[in-house]
Amino acid sequence: MTIKDQSNLYTNMAQSISPNVHGHLDVKKGLLLQLFGGIGKRTEDGIKLRGDINICVVGDPATAKS
Repeated sequence: MTIKDQSNLYTNMAQSISPNVHGHLDVKKGLLLQLFGGIGKRTEDGIKLRGDINICVVGDPATAKS
């Protein structure tokens, strides 16, 4: 079975982000969507650029946000 055939691919990919940080699956899924998402940009010279990634993670101090 290849990775693309897994039924829980989205969750597995999200859990692979910072595997030493346990929990926070919703935050990891948001980060994953930001990594693959974004609105593309095009410069005046016609060069395609990836859109900006903007993430604001709010929480208590010392809870692995940085």
